[in-house]
Amino acid sequence: MEGYLHGIVVAARGVPTTLAISFIAVCIGLIVGLLVAVAKRSNYKILRGIATIYVDLLRGTPLLVQVLILGYGIPQVITALFGIQFHWDPLILVGFIACGINSSAYMAEIIRSGLQAVDIGQTEAARSLGLNSRQTMRFVIIPQAFKIIVPALGNEFVTLIK
Repeated sequence: MEGYLHGIVVAARGVPTTLAISFIAVCIGLIVGLLVAVAKRSNYKILRGIATIYVDLLRGTPLLVQVLILGYGIPQVITALFGIQFHWDPLILVGFIACGINSSAYMAEIIRSGLQAVDIGQTEAARSLGLNSRQTMRFVIIPQAFKIIVPALGNEFVTLIK
């Protein structure tokens, strides 16, 4: 019985760190994911292709592999290429960055689907009122899409906690 209690105490000490990493990762993912989602809807094929490769690559590899590449692979590459001894200090930065980048790929798809869910009539109405493309996205489309994607954002946060 004492072993179980010790395990619970150890797990409870990690809860604040887990929540912090998850919250910051979702924030990073939301910002980067919005940029990637807009790039995926771009008229420029190169930009759309880069965003598609970004999402497919990050969603297609496990998070643990991404953490290991970022935590151990990148420092070795920097040392080999530039001769600079690089290490993450503190190592928890790897968790923030890796989880944020991984989350951004999932967020990009969530945001892209939310943007596509907004009726095309909203865009037409905003354009007829004289708003340009950027203003239409900022003031009309994104606020409506955000309302649609809130449940999926909660799911992404829970997934990161797991």
